[in-house]
Amino acid sequence: MDDIKTKVANLRTSNVYINLTNYYSKKSLFSIIGDDRNEKVHSNFIAWILRPEESHGLSDYPLQEFLLLLSKAKGYERNRDAFLPENYERTFLIGNYKLHNAFVDREHNTGEVVSSSKKNNKGLIDILLELDITIDRERKILPIIIENKVGSKENDYRKTSGCMQTELYYKWGREKQYTNKEKYFSPIYVFLTAKSTAAVQKEYININYQDVVDIVLSPCLAKKPTDDGEYNIKNYLRCLSYSNICEGEERDYIMAITDAEKKLLMEFYETNKPLLSAVAECLMTDEEVSAEEKAALDTFSKVVSRDYSKYSFAGIDNLSKRRAVLEVIKKYTEDHKDISLTDIQKAFPKSIQGTYEICEKRMTKDRNYFCAPEDVITLNDGTEMVVCNQWTLSNFTKFVEKAEEYGYSIEKTAR
Repeated sequence: MDDIKTKVANLRTSNVYINLTNYYSKKSLFSIIGDDRNEKVHSNFIAWILRPEESHGLSDYPLQEFLLLLSKAKGYERNRDAFLPENYERTFLIGNYKLHNAFVDREHNTGEVVSSSKKNNKGLIDILLELDITIDRERKILPIIIENKVGSKENDYRKTSGCMQTELYYKWGREKQYTNKEKYFSPIYVFLTAKSTAAVQKEYININYQDVVDIVLSPCLAKKPTDDGEYNIKNYLRCLSYSNICEGEERDYIMAITDAEKKLLMEFYETNKPLLSAVAECLMTDEEVSAEEKAALDTFSKVVSRDYSKYSFAGIDNLSKRRAVLEVIKKYTEDHKDISLTDIQKAFPKSIQGTYEICEKRMTKDRNYFCAPEDVITLNDGTEMVVCNQWTLSNFTKFVEKAEEYGYSIEKTAR
């Protein structure tokens, strides 16, 4: 008991605890006015950051990052059937296009009847982008239709229109609005949510707010926006997390989290693992805690005891186990330029990982492999190869030993 008391006292006076409570005590303007989970507010901000002429001073850089996000998201398992042609995916990834102009509209009226009970019964697209863009030497308008969901589900319009919301807008874009192939590229459809849910219409690219933070907003902040832009972006980033952590106040769910917040939470987590484990074990013996909650606490206790060490390889630091494996395989293929997939599988056999081939031909976007475009390895014979991302301390140790046989040293770094 004395040991626990000491840990609690040390926690309350620690810098990491003070820094974390200071961070959560600062509310965003959105939270103060009570609109931090208002769908229209989030759509307004996304439209604002994507408009090149707005006061953020970033011109079309946010749009470029958004197109990059779509390219990366196409590699996610949940977007296997999403519509994004390979030349778009490649072009957006490397930035090999020219953006001439951009029209960004909010609540764009499609004229589609979606309800017989509401006065405003026209289907409204949350955010519509019409980009005047040159792709592969062809200049046209590229429509991007974005449906945004924060706390609600996709609307059901089957009684009036015979289809769900995303199906309605898909048909509108494909069959009514953008049919002139000489003027328009085929529309891209995006389903943006807070909780990684998928659109009913399978052609939509499903993204979440964490994707937007990581690939669009954080780079925008680092790009040195205007004072107005920096203030708005920082305020918005703060509103995506918990409004507060004050006892007795209702807490909103987390929509996304910034790198700065991650760093604070990870520092808190690493510093207080023994205390967190003790809390979990204590609650698991409480009669008032339900069986479902005890199961969740048991899972958490196991996670706390899991190894999250970081590694370095070939001058690259802060690698997770899975990323270290990927970098080793990349280096091995660079050093053996004419090697085949079969030869690599012999050099790094399945027995090391235990369940999966370490290297496999890219056939489908399997969640057990690195399938993002930048992680796929193309061999000299044209084979597109992917690397397994399922690693525990046990099988990773075996991989390290095998890598050392070939002269590749993976070093454990301080966490």
